[in-house]
Amino acid sequence: MNPVIGLDIDGTLGDYHPHFIGFANGWLGTEHDTLGYDARLPLNRYLGVSKERYRKIKLAYRRGEMKRSMPDLPLPYPQVRALTVRLREWGYDVWLCTTRPYLNHDSIEPATREWCRRNGARHQGIVWGEHKYRELCKLVGKERVLGVLDDLPEMCRQAHSLGIPTAFAVRRHNIQQHQALGIERFNWNALETHEDTLEWAKALLVRWKAAQ
Repeated sequence: MNPVIGLDIDGTLGDYHPHFIGFANGWLGTEHDTLGYDARLPLNRYLGVSKERYRKIKLAYRRGEMKRSMPDLPLPYPQVRALTVRLREWGYDVWLCTTRPYLNHDSIEPATREWCRRNGARHQGIVWGEHKYRELCKLVGKERVLGVLDDLPEMCRQAHSLGIPTAFAVRRHNIQQHQALGIERFNWNALETHEDTLEWAKALLVRWKAAQ
């Protein structure tokens, strides 16, 4: 059985936050800076709306299948096709892991699958939901999961609590959050560039092979 690596999508592989804030501006009739969000505040507070209203905006974003047009992250961040192709060449099974927005109960989200197709994401499967890393372990077996990469501290905590080697994806929107949290004290890797991510994944694989 191949080893597994779990990769978050929104904010980790895709440039979600500027894309979503642009949509929210249109929905609200506001002009928030699409590149001004730094993750030290919840996104609803950055937009100046209640959590309930924020959920409505996020649901509208997903129901309108806006995720189809979410951009790939710019360099030096990981490029989804190049990253997943290399991981597959090394022998990984790549699983993409994403949450499902409030009140959206679709079992399969066509927009996410289309985003993967357009951006050349090579993957074996997609895991959905707020407990995505628990679900990943149930689906493939925890012993096969060598690591996960996510841009949200709460999702990193979930993975780390399961005993999975965890990497925090440092991006434009959360670099100040990363510094404020002091990621090193959580025993997570902090990965920013495409090369960082590949080096981390390769080191996990070398360690796994040595233990076989």
